[in-house]
Amino acid sequence: SYGELNFFVGRTYYSDPRKYKHGEFDKDIIFNDLLVDWTKPIIITEGPFDAMKAGTNSIPLQGNNILTDSLLFKRILFEGKPVYFALDIDAMKQQLKIIKKFQRYGSECMLIDLGGRKDPGDMSKEEFRKCYDGASRLGPSDLLRIAVRAGVKIGSIH
Repeated sequence: SYGELNFFVGRTYYSDPRKYKHGEFDKDIIFNDLLVDWTKPIIITEGPFDAMKAGTNSIPLQGNNILTDSLLFKRILFEGKPVYFALDIDAMKQQLKIIKKFQRYGSECMLIDLGGRKDPGDMSKEEFRKCYDGASRLGPSDLLRIAVRAGVKIGSIH
């Protein structure tokens, strides 16, 4: 948040069991905090390369979870802006759990349909922007409908 480097990540595109490489870091940081405009909606992605395609105001989780006691979760709640979710398609169950956490605290949650793409990193910025513009607002009852459509066991998101 003060412009000091506190994290880096690299990724291989070759076949390697270690797909990502990063330094030691405090896991309770807000990736890209310096560039986030907290007066506007936030886009949550899974990784930094997804966030680059998602564009302005996107924050990667560095995984597919967010804890309720994390700095990021608290900051999003404090600012009170809508939260757009664009996690990888294979993380739908986890994404629904995260959305439910935010809804419990009254956050407005939007789900970005990636149009069958694996993740935002597989899209152009223009393709992602179209998906963002078509995002749907989620009420608590919508989670059940989405879980059923995605083949997620209902009990697994509670």
